[in-house]
Amino acid sequence: MDSDDIGPRRRETKKTDREIATDIANALELLQRGSVDFIEEWLGLSRLFNAKQADYGPMNISALGERGVLCRFFDKAQRLKRLVWESNASQVKDESVDDTWGDAANYAVIARMVRHGTWPSPITVIRGEGLEGVIKQLQEKRAVTREEIERWIATKKA
Repeated sequence: MDSDDIGPRRRETKKTDREIATDIANALELLQRGSVDFIEEWLGLSRLFNAKQADYGPMNISALGERGVLCRFFDKAQRLKRLVWESNASQVKDESVDDTWGDAANYAVIARMVRHGTWPSPITVIRGEGLEGVIKQLQEKRAVTREEIERWIATKKA
C-alpha cells in the first residue's frame, strides 16, 4: 500500500433521481402520495433550468424583471395551446409538449425568484459579464436597445 493510500478505495455509485427524490422526501418528511414523483420531476426541471441558463444566462430575465418572465410564460402558454388544445404538434418544431411544460414550470419558479429578489439583478450580471457583452447579448435577442440599457444604468447610478 502506498503511503498516500488511506485504505481501500470505495467505488463511487451515483444515485438515481428516484433515490435522490426519496432521500429528499424523507428528509423533509413529505409523506403525501406523489411527493417522491414530484421531487423527481423537480430534479429534471432543475437540470433543464441549468442547461437553459448555460445557453441564455440570466440577463434576458433581469433586464425586464417580472414582466419579462410573464411574456416568456405567455409564449409557452401559447405554444401549449397549439400543442395540446389545438392538437397541432406538427406546427411546433424542436419542442415537445413535455419540453414546453418544463419551460413553463421553470418560468413560474423564476418569477418567484424575481419577486423575492433572489434572481440576479442586471447590475450583478453586467459586473459579471461586462456591459458590452450584455448589450450585445440583449441586442441579438432584440430584448432591449443599447439606449434603454444605458438609461436604466444611469438611473441606478443616480
